[in-house]
Amino acid sequence: MQSSISGPLVVPAPTQPVLRCDTYERVWSSAGVNGAIGTSSVLSGSLTVEALGSVGVDPWAAQKGMALWRPQPPQGYLTMGDVPVPGSGGAPSFAVAVLAVNSGLVAWPTRYEVR
Repeated sequence: MQSSISGPLVVPAPTQPVLRCDTYERVWSSAGVNGAIGTSSVLSGSLTVEALGSVGVDPWAAQKGMALWRPQPPQGYLTMGDVPVPGSGGAPSFAVAVLAVNSGLVAWPTRYEVR
């Protein structure tokens, strides 16, 4: 219980503004969870391979499929986005950079406009 309370208060050391992250969660796959196109436990809607623009780049892309993976950084770090991977297989085999929230490299939005 102590870690669930103190976890959000974790502040990375100033000497570690960037870390490598190689832990991922699948957020979408063209094969879906049970073979249905565009299903996911994290992203919802009817997102298809065609909507992502991979058709036209590779004529076999629809058959090969693709997946989106979200890096799972340690407490106090942020990801810079999701990682697209061709095929519907496993997670990416490489690490991505994640930024410390207190690094000075993160610019928080100052306002949002709805149009």
